[in-house]
Amino acid sequence: MAIAGLILGIISIILVWFPVVDYLALVLSIVGIVCSAKGMKLQQSHGMAVAGLVICIVALCLSVPLILCTGCTLCTAGSVAAAGASSSIH
Repeated sequence: MAIAGLILGIISIILVWFPVVDYLALVLSIVGIVCSAKGMKLQQSHGMAVAGLVICIVALCLSVPLILCTGCTLCTAGSVAAAGASSSIH
């Protein structure tokens, strides 16, 4: 479980920088936190579990604001495009 949490953390920290798959990074980081927490309870490889937990928490903290920024950017672009389309009709 600790290795799975670490791998999911690494994948989510990479995916967080791509706006299209940012939601996937959010889901993977949450699943990675759960896997790392279970790995810490099982006491298999404590170092990997802690590393996976830290990486997943960082990815989670990065993905939430970046998702909000992406949403705001898309809304602004849509309203600007709608305003431009309505002004060209006159």
